[in-house]
Amino acid sequence: MEEFMEHVGNFAVEMHVQVEELKSDSNALKAKFAELQGSLNHSDNSEIAAAERRKSELLTIKQSMEREMSLKHQFREQLRRQLANLLTYQKPT
Repeated sequence: MEEFMEHVGNFAVEMHVQVEELKSDSNALKAKFAELQGSLNHSDNSEIAAAERRKSELLTIKQSMEREMSLKHQFREQLRRQLANLLTYQKPT
């Protein structure tokens, strides 16, 4: 059970890292988008549209991962409670 709990914990950490990376990517895209808007002389609409699409994709992925992390956290908490209950009932009296 400890191995499973460790696996769940590691998964949560990995998801957190991925979310942080997505936030970073999203911020980079926002900065790039602002740069493209600021320099209309050097940018073309296809680059802006691509950046907007990528931003939208990243936000969708981020939301999906946040939902998944929330579900994993709920599942982990449920397993923790079940383990605590099992250990309580297995105590020698």
